[in-house]
Amino acid sequence: MLNYEFTEQAKTRTVYPNFSMAEYEARYRRIRAMMDKEGLDCLVLFATGKEMQQKNARYISGWADGIQQYAVFPRHGDPTLFVSISPHGLCAMLYSHLRDVRWAPNEADGVADRIVEAGCAKGSIGIVGRDKRTFSTLPYDHFERLKQRLPEARWSFVTAKYEKVRAIKSEEEIAFYRKGAEITDKCMQALVNATRVGAAEYELYAAITAESWRNNALPIFSLLGSTPMADPTMPYPWRVPSERRIQKGDLILNELSMSYSGCSGQLIRPIAVGKPTPRFQKMYDLAEDVFRRVAEVIKPGCSKADVLKISAAIPEAGYTIEAPIIHGWDDKAESPHWGIPGRDVAGHIIGDERLEENQLIMIEPNPCTPDYRAGIFLGDVGVVRKDGWHSLHRFPLEFVVVDG
Repeated sequence: MLNYEFTEQAKTRTVYPNFSMAEYEARYRRIRAMMDKEGLDCLVLFATGKEMQQKNARYISGWADGIQQYAVFPRHGDPTLFVSISPHGLCAMLYSHLRDVRWAPNEADGVADRIVEAGCAKGSIGIVGRDKRTFSTLPYDHFERLKQRLPEARWSFVTAKYEKVRAIKSEEEIAFYRKGAEITDKCMQALVNATRVGAAEYELYAAITAESWRNNALPIFSLLGSTPMADPTMPYPWRVPSERRIQKGDLILNELSMSYSGCSGQLIRPIAVGKPTPRFQKMYDLAEDVFRRVAEVIKPGCSKADVLKISAAIPEAGYTIEAPIIHGWDDKAESPHWGIPGRDVAGHIIGDERLEENQLIMIEPNPCTPDYRAGIFLGDVGVVRKDGWHSLHRFPLEFVVVDG
């Protein structure tokens, strides 16, 4: 176990934003209610990759690790965080609200030891992986070691059930997401301000990233690309910006998400360098119409059929859809993923899934030509309230036009 006697002193000098203890205690009550229902004595949560891929473990630990983390969450007693790199342990102790932060040369052995300490070695243990959408759980060799160390334990995979608990946001969480959306709006404006003829795509990306850090937010992703509207070869924004330089008559597609203490907005606005061509204006008008109509039906109880009925306008107009019209949001795309007529992805649908109050939902209509040469993306993330869907963003819903 890491033991830094000066941790409390360091905390007064090293300030990180975090949720209140009341927020974490409320989360723990909801998680333990799920554990009671499922007959679980302990959870083992694993997370790896980018910050946006660590939401399940971070929901308990308050920490996003540079490589991977484990959290052990007994039904009775305090949770434990395991960091992946020993020198990062002190930073984790300053950032996380947990008092029990550890590092182990072999993480599986450390987790097994903690389960024994909690009195759960012969109990029912639920495994929560990175996320149910990508079916990532924990490394095979780690799981084999846990089974070897704890031969009488009973194991089950409960990622989907856990994520259903996490999907409903508190007012404190929503306030943090609103802050993330505000910063994302500022980054979109920084992108618009930086857009000019001769600027490289990576220079636009730099303007977004700098604005994000100026507001103490992690740019969890910025998708960005450009193409001539007269002869397009880009159906949706690129994962990585290129060295291409902006020209008059270009279209710039983008998707921005900036995270404030693990809570981000998600904003998509097409940018035309010069007047949009009739072809792209038509696509944009369709996207905005679908956006507004979907926003009108999103409320508690909304079903997949409600969204599909509206999104059908896109293929009926001769376009294809390359991404869901709506998806859940928690610093990454989450369930539900609705709005691609005739194309469901295994694992995205849980029975007759319906939207609930205080879920975060991203609306992003994305008409794309069948030959994949041209597309328009448009979107906001918002919260589902009793009276409907409310965007967290204030950036105008429009086809942005710059002179260049």
